[in-house]
Amino acid sequence: MERLCPRHKEEMFEKIENNKIVAFCVDCEIDRIYKAEELKHRTSFQKIIDENKAILRKYEDNFASERVKCLAKKLPTCILSVGMSFAFVGWWVSFIIQIALVSVEALSQRFLGWQLYKGFGEFCTLNYWISASIFMLVIFIYFWRNNETKMPEPQLIPESVPPDRKKISIDVLNEAEKQISMVTAYKKRILKEYILVASDIHEVDKMEGVEFEHFLADVFRRKGYKVQLTPASGDDGVDLIIMKAGRKIAVQCKRYSGTIGVSAVQEVFAGKSFYDCDEAMVVTNSTLTAPAANTARKLGVTLWDRSRLIDELAQTQASIEFEDYLERYYA
Repeated sequence: MERLCPRHKEEMFEKIENNKIVAFCVDCEIDRIYKAEELKHRTSFQKIIDENKAILRKYEDNFASERVKCLAKKLPTCILSVGMSFAFVGWWVSFIIQIALVSVEALSQRFLGWQLYKGFGEFCTLNYWISASIFMLVIFIYFWRNNETKMPEPQLIPESVPPDRKKISIDVLNEAEKQISMVTAYKKRILKEYILVASDIHEVDKMEGVEFEHFLADVFRRKGYKVQLTPASGDDGVDLIIMKAGRKIAVQCKRYSGTIGVSAVQEVFAGKSFYDCDEAMVVTNSTLTAPAANTARKLGVTLWDRSRLIDELAQTQASIEFEDYLERYYA
């Protein structure tokens, strides 16, 4: 069925979705996928930007407090160890300097009569503590700038590259070509179903045995029966089991070109008990011999011969064309 896209005025392709035939326009499909990919790209891009902003805000809020915590843990130990070392070395250096100054002062007074500044020793001591304080300040600044609190690494923001429309077009066209073969096979299966539904007796005569069984199963379904097919081999003379209104009937299907004999009646009658059925039936596109008809009457086996089958098909036969039947399978 030809369908035109109302937007692009072009013939649409068909694909299978949920066992339905869905018409779609290639250009519309490309636009839909492209817009979806573009929206996905923008959303992902914006998400990364927002995450980076959140990382920076968290760093700005917590970085100073983290530094203080780090200094509180490491600085006292550092000051204590370095301060003690500096005090020990500084004390000895100051002691040696003071001894040297006292000696120089004594020699100056004795031989030259000079009077040096007596508070010079005290100045050296003061200088020592000033130097120690400066050294501690340097240590503090070093740890402030080189503690373990590091700024979180932001994510790499990808380049703003839009989706490749050409690649999307190629993918959609390839998928459309795959769908053509899938839709063709799907329509062939629907055609087989339609043939079964719309078959008349002449088409029934051309069927194989298994095909005839499936055809009758569809006929009984349209008559309101629940249908169960028995195994293809070892069915004990029963091809179908049909159920309706609490009755369970064993059915033997005979698609023959000749007449049906007594054996078919006897087989389905025996199979009725095997499958716990209430009744038995023989359905054929042919006719039954007189002994077979007599046996069926005695055993209570229902017979659908050729004339009865034609009447039943007339009641259940499809009255629509294939195009109309196919329309049911479109979404």
